[in-house]
Amino acid sequence: MALIVRFLTLYSLCFSSLVFAYQVIPMYQSLEIAGNKSRSSYQITNTRPKDALVEIKVFEVEFTSNGESLTPADSDFLILPPQLYIEPGRRQTVRMRYLGSEEIKETHIYRVIFSEVKTQDQEKQKGGVELLLEFSTVVFVSPHECSFKVRSWVKDSKVHFSNSGNCVVDLSRLRFELSNKMMISVSFGMK
Repeated sequence: MALIVRFLTLYSLCFSSLVFAYQVIPMYQSLEIAGNKSRSSYQITNTRPKDALVEIKVFEVEFTSNGESLTPADSDFLILPPQLYIEPGRRQTVRMRYLGSEEIKETHIYRVIFSEVKTQDQEKQKGGVELLLEFSTVVFVSPHECSFKVRSWVKDSKVHFSNSGNCVVDLSRLRFELSNKMMISVSFGMK
């Protein structure tokens, strides 16, 4: 019986922290190096019954044989405001503009991290479990001369893709057709 009570307590603790969080929209964005498409925005909504203090940091993402490498890249973006104080049930807009190099030859990948920071009220509280949340979003910044070259094939009953172009491909905008000869046709357009 004690085990069941512990499980239910842990479950309700985890569930309540998921319900009372903050929300970040969108989760990924595609930008260009300059012009109107070099800027965008996020909507952050505080769904908790208490104030939220959120700080925003940017990292450039590189993929190596050892996995993923993150390098601070706050200077590549203008983010206004870089810190937010959001009252319960309120929403705020964060504006973002790419200010990095215009000499990029291929898409650069950035991670924009929204980290909750302890408020003074949270620091005064004693005891209990306090969860500070962090949301990670992705931003793709591509050069003006951007093209993708998607190749696809079937091997061992799995569909494989490669892209030898210089920009990231949004697979949701591609159309895939399978034939009975296990050939795949890929074209750009709506699903």
